Amino acid sequence: MAYNFELFIARRYLRSGKYFTSMSSMITMIGVGIGVGAVCLFLAAHNGFEREIRTRILGATSHITIFAVGTEDSFMRDSDSVMALSLTIPDVLGAAPFIYYKTGIQSRSTGDGIVVRGIDLDLEATTGSLKDGITRGEYSFTVPPSSGDDSASKGKPIDGIMLGVDLADRLGAGIGDPIILYSITDRSLSPTAMPKKGFFRVTGICRTGFVEYDAQLAYLSIPAAQKLFNLGDVVTGVHLKVANIFDAETMAPIIQEKLGYGYDVVPWNKLYANLFTWVNLEKLVIYLVFSLMIIIAAFSVISTLVMTALEKRSEIAALKTIGLTSSSIRKIFVYNGLIVGIVGTLSGWALALALTWVQNTFHVLELPADVYFISYLPFNPHLADFLYIGAGTMLMTFLAGIYPAYTAARQPVIEALRR
Repeated sequence: MAYNFELFIARRYLRSGKYFTSMSSMITMIGVGIGVGAVCLFLAAHNGFEREIRTRILGATSHITIFAVGTEDSFMRDSDSVMALSLTIPDVLGAAPFIYYKTGIQSRSTGDGIVVRGIDLDLEATTGSLKDGITRGEYSFTVPPSSGDDSASKGKPIDGIMLGVDLADRLGAGIGDPIILYSITDRSLSPTAMPKKGFFRVTGICRTGFVEYDAQLAYLSIPAAQKLFNLGDVVTGVHLKVANIFDAETMAPIIQEKLGYGYDVVPWNKLYANLFTWVNLEKLVIYLVFSLMIIIAAFSVISTLVMTALEKRSEIAALKTIGLTSSSIRKIFVYNGLIVGIVGTLSGWALALALTWVQNTFHVLELPADVYFISYLPFNPHLADFLYIGAGTMLMTFLAGIYPAYTAARQPVIEALRR
């Protein structure tokens, strides 16, 4: 019963009083709400940005990558056995060999330096989402017989090539257009050394959503890449897909033990450690900013409650004369602080969720894709972040109410009644 009475008085104190005090209480609640909403929104934006980067990178590559170590040229010569062993491990869903090689590219209009990725189309579909990103043409390296004049290849069969969408735009290349790749296989640095040419036609244009890949990657069949770069029957490594991407780091040692010496098993968070370390550091900065905002809000709560205690001196004295203890007076002002925290937290959550819906629906905040990898900023609110922020706000407003509570409880009754 005493609890209900003290809480009732606390609510009345926040709503009543002189104009300046009541307005100050309202402004304090609004300030806490804006602070909570802003931090929740920033974290939702950060989570969305991280999720988009992770999804796009892993969709174009894999969850775990296996490289050969201890060989002279660092190429893998037994990819079939590596894939077979890897697929015997529970939760490994797919395995695909790949080749990475830098080369020069030439279209009808211009040339550039790019990275070629050799893939097996069927196996690649089990580890990534490249097939889903085809925007023009087909997910295929088969060149239709009526694809155009092949005189440049001197009658030799022409393989297909798939280009990233930004690379295709930069080269001015469309479906069926001829492409020449240059490979410098003679490393003697002789003045007479000539690059080896490979003739291809564009069979597909794909979008991974990750600008670095879309602007720099071209895709060939593994046999075509091996022939162009004089690799024989070797590959660069093997990509693996696992059931849960967040288990990749714990599964890597298991796969390493299964394969034994001579291989380096690298999970996605280690392969792209620099990028995701930067992303995590950014989140830490947001948490530090959140702490400062809540501390500022706490000082606002303290000042508001101190003013309330000074304004309500006669009421506090009257409450003491009818039997209310100093402990009950302290509870009234602590409850005041908690009410500010609760109202501010709930309103902040509501504000963050509303703005999240607006951004994800209408894409109000757009980003330059060549800088941030994505064209708009997606928001992805996490329940854990909201609860953490809410708990921190409650704690700070509770602590902020302690000093005004003791100040109010220590006020002399006789002096207050005389006034």
